[in-house]
Amino acid sequence: MDKLYKANAYLTDYWYCLAGGLILALISSLSFYYHWVGYLPAILAVIAVLLLIAAFVFLIMTLVMVIQGLGHREVEDTTPLIILLIGIFLSFIAGIGIILMIIGHVLLKKSIKAMNEA
Repeated sequence: MDKLYKANAYLTDYWYCLAGGLILALISSLSFYYHWVGYLPAILAVIAVLLLIAAFVFLIMTLVMVIQGLGHREVEDTTPLIILLIGIFLSFIAGIGIILMIIGHVLLKKSIKAMNEA
């Protein structure tokens, strides 16, 4: 059960870091394009890279928790974990696993909610 909570927390942190990094990268690229003065574009680019590195670390930590959760006997419904595992590996290969990761995250939250109610 603890593995599911940690996987859910790491995956939530992954989404926040990924979204923040991509938004800052977009703002930084636009600021480079429009020749904003000063160091703002470079600072935004560095922060965006750090956020994307943090997102990658959270993705690895989520992968570890998913693998540990699959082997744990307290976990009854392994469907969200298997979907997340496939989505994580597909996101490493081509980035197309994001849809599976979103589906797996929704199912994981439902599974945690059902286990809390029982």
